[in-house]
Amino acid sequence: MPLASQVALSGTPGRRIGAAWWAWVGLLLLLTAITAITATAAATAAVPGLAVATITVQGQPVQSLAGVQVRLPGAASSQAQILQAGQVLTPGTELTLPRGATLVLLSSNDNSITLHPGARFVVGTVTAKGEIHQPQGGLISFQVKQALDYFNISYDRFTAAVKGTSYSVEIDAANSLTFSVTEGVVEVEREVEIRIAGAPSIAQSSADAEDAEDSPVSLSRGIRVAEDLKAGQRKSYKLNVAEYLDEFKNFSEAEAYFTQALNAAQTSGDAQRSIRALFNLMEAQQTMGRPRAVLDLLRRCMPLAQQLRWPPHEAACLSMAGSAHSAVGDFREALANQEQALALNQRLSAGRDSLSVAATLGSLGSLYGRLGEPRKALDFYERSLAIRERISAGQDNRGMAWAFGALGAAHYRLGDYRKAIEYHDKALAMNARLYPNADHPSIASNLANLGSAHRLLHQYPKAVAYIEQSLAMNGRLYPGADHPDIAANHTNLALVFKAQGQIAKAIEQLEAALAMNERLYLGSDHPSTASNLNNLGEAHGVAGDPRKGLVYCERALAMRERLFGTRDHPGTAASLAAIGRLHTALGDHRKAVEYHTRALLMRELVFAGRDHPAIANSLAQLANAHAKAGNAADAARYRERAQAMAKRLKNP
Repeated sequence: MPLASQVALSGTPGRRIGAAWWAWVGLLLLLTAITAITATAAATAAVPGLAVATITVQGQPVQSLAGVQVRLPGAASSQAQILQAGQVLTPGTELTLPRGATLVLLSSNDNSITLHPGARFVVGTVTAKGEIHQPQGGLISFQVKQALDYFNISYDRFTAAVKGTSYSVEIDAANSLTFSVTEGVVEVEREVEIRIAGAPSIAQSSADAEDAEDSPVSLSRGIRVAEDLKAGQRKSYKLNVAEYLDEFKNFSEAEAYFTQALNAAQTSGDAQRSIRALFNLMEAQQTMGRPRAVLDLLRRCMPLAQQLRWPPHEAACLSMAGSAHSAVGDFREALANQEQALALNQRLSAGRDSLSVAATLGSLGSLYGRLGEPRKALDFYERSLAIRERISAGQDNRGMAWAFGALGAAHYRLGDYRKAIEYHDKALAMNARLYPNADHPSIASNLANLGSAHRLLHQYPKAVAYIEQSLAMNGRLYPGADHPDIAANHTNLALVFKAQGQIAKAIEQLEAALAMNERLYLGSDHPSTASNLNNLGEAHGVAGDPRKGLVYCERALAMRERLFGTRDHPGTAASLAAIGRLHTALGDHRKAVEYHTRALLMRELVFAGRDHPAIANSLAQLANAHAKAGNAADAARYRERAQAMAKRLKNP
């Protein structure tokens, strides 16, 4: 008998049929809902990423949460939105929870992340190999069941790496970062600084445009140190303070320390420890002005990174290669390395704001500055700063201070000295807040850079005042010691005195800088010493003694040729140009044409066909040398090229 007929046999037929019908409808709806939930869960698990697992408000479970501040990848600001249980989150999305709300996120690897009330968190990348996430503020807990190759979180100068553990991180962006480990082990790696008595700060430039043709040094990735936190341990680290690993008396002591650490790491067979030690030795060599040593060490970098299957290490290898190639004047290779590093970091960040992307953009800005493309440099610096500002959410940090200083340098190169001063002032103000009532190398560098900008506005008393403040601070930082930043202060003072026509005072300061650098580098060849020699040669030429000037500039050229070999380099070209000017002053116009021609050809090769102020300068000086040698047609041809390039540079 059909089921409907069986039900209709007892009781009131219509009422019984209606009750049975609605019971079956309810059952079907329930089965449909269960099927849909199961399908959604399966789909969520199948797609790599993070999804909202549960939401509670004041301890009560809910299905949706209003008032969550959500900033989508690349957006300048956040907006209040509603989150739903089961919602899949786009990598790079920044969440800030309202008070009273707790959110549990579940990854496709079955790892859970709990955001407590008020927490700020950037959704990271999740793959079958592992996960990378960015806590930004408040209390966030992690239950890592399956880390695969890696499960890393990063904040500021800290990275925490785990495999199978339970821990939390609490961030007070103005003060501290605290790790609490419940189960397992968390390896906390942090970036610290080193002091080397003979190592310059990262920001100060001591040479004028004629001699250096350089740009601000990229922000250092720092020395990395690591420690394991075990179950039951809780440890806090201060933020926005300079933490030093050690202070070394000289380059040799620093080199020996980091070489020994690398040897010990390699002997241990621990690949992670080995690559950290390798990065540290390369960073120390870069700080010591030894890019060729860095290039030698880089041969080991990529194989180790690939062995560890940790792509951020590969990006770091590429970025360090770019910095080293730039330092030796190989700009084509440097550009290729940094562009590869940027592409890899952008792929790893999956659209979210990342300090690694910001750092690589800054490195590209510095490189384009050296290539004579200040507008491109400006664009990269602005993009770097925008990312840092969004990540920091109004908190001061050294990366933003560096970006302000770099923007100041870019405007300086564009000839907008007032804008340069505006940004250098911002950098100074931020560093003063970061290091209140304290002397710090970054503050001393900001002061020196302000002095250089005021010099080019012909505000000489202000320029001297800033540089002397920088000199006094460096004197307190390195009492009784020779230091490259002090030598740079002497050079910057010399440039002010030279601009005022006080050549004797300029020569006195340049001699002090040269003597200090020769003591620092024990009489060996060094780019700073070569720059001092070249500046002294130019100054003696202005003082009316071109023969004495020629002796200094020829020493500078010989040193640069030993430093850079047969490689075309902007410093070598600057020495050739200086010798050409001195031969003009001596009346040997044939020699002047010879050296200016060599300088022009080298600069054209260095800057790979790009317009550059140094090339325009060489064209103009070659025109002048040909005119004095009686070569009117050649003079007219070079003068026309110089004017055309100057016009293009002014109106790109």
